[in-house]
Amino acid sequence: MKRKLLALFSSLFFTLGVYAQSPYIYGLSHGQHEYYYTKLVRFNYLNGQSDTLLDIGDMDIEPFASCMDSYHNKFIFYGHIGGTSSDNKFYIIDINKLSIESFTSYGGNKIEYNPINNSVVFEQDSAFWSIDLTSRKLTCFPLHYFASAIVDGKVRTFNPLDSTYIFTEYSYPGHSPHAILVINSITGEVKSIYTTNQIPMDLAVDYGSGKIFGHINEQIVQVDPFNGLFINLYSIPDYYSSLNEQMSVYDQTRKKYIVPFYTNSYKAKLAVIDMITLKADTIYNQPNMWMNLHQIGYYPAGINDQYESRKIVINPNPVSDYFKITLSPFINGEKLKLCLFDMMERKLLETDITSEESSMSALDIPSGLYILMIINENGSIKGKEKIIKVNAN
Repeated sequence: MKRKLLALFSSLFFTLGVYAQSPYIYGLSHGQHEYYYTKLVRFNYLNGQSDTLLDIGDMDIEPFASCMDSYHNKFIFYGHIGGTSSDNKFYIIDINKLSIESFTSYGGNKIEYNPINNSVVFEQDSAFWSIDLTSRKLTCFPLHYFASAIVDGKVRTFNPLDSTYIFTEYSYPGHSPHAILVINSITGEVKSIYTTNQIPMDLAVDYGSGKIFGHINEQIVQVDPFNGLFINLYSIPDYYSSLNEQMSVYDQTRKKYIVPFYTNSYKAKLAVIDMITLKADTIYNQPNMWMNLHQIGYYPAGINDQYESRKIVINPNPVSDYFKITLSPFINGEKLKLCLFDMMERKLLETDITSEESSMSALDIPSGLYILMIINENGSIKGKEKIIKVNAN
């Protein structure tokens, strides 16, 4: 059933310095007195300040049908701007240019972005769908287990460390038991189904440690989706309920888990929880009741700089030990280096490029998400690509 969302948020961080990252969240919001008029807004979760960047107009989005490509500064959603539900399309907002493009395709809700192959995955009509954002190719993977079932959009998350999506399924709203599904994001294969009476909401993956966080009401938990194991970490004081349609968000750089909630006196608040110390940095009133948090993304300084694009093919990706890089075009005599950076833009590996094909070892770096850059002798970026390190089995 289509619902007009009060607001949907997705986010990314802009750089203030070489290694600094701003705590901005970007998203879509309706004004308090202009319910049908939507704007692109920016929100600083550390001080609660917000401002408007772009007026969009009358817009309707499918429930939970938005996600973030934070590596290219793009917010993706399925719905319509003006018109009716029969005019639904995929829309991509370029945060840097403040421009919107759209393309017509079969779509649905509960969508997530896959940074490995630049695709969006969603569940619709008891099937698992993937759409390639480059070619616009749509692929369907039937999921017979989903027949006559509902997938809870607030529990979905993508784990780049093992290329899986995690969803919660239940036969009918309000009925138990629930089931946590782990799905291969490339093949659509259901890797795990675990039945449980407790469902952790707003899952987030820490790319450095691989830990998965969520919350069951006021209790912040660490989650193992393969066996339904929940470890209690922290309890939010004065918590009454979650906010309708709002998603908790995770800051990969600062290791902060930001949880919106209603208090016992029915005030809308945000808890900023440090996942290292397992304490709340602050809990404050939401400055704008019409701005709902949705999802967070991040990138280091330089990731979104303009550069001369060279095609980079990394094989394999994800990688557990050694990987090969193919650069096209390769120009003889050009002095280039391959540099591997973590998400704080710390250089971890460097090697000279002497041919079209080069190789690197990832044995000595921890699992996580990294950026591979091609840099010339003047320090200019000639190409870049994401790479994921996973532990060997």
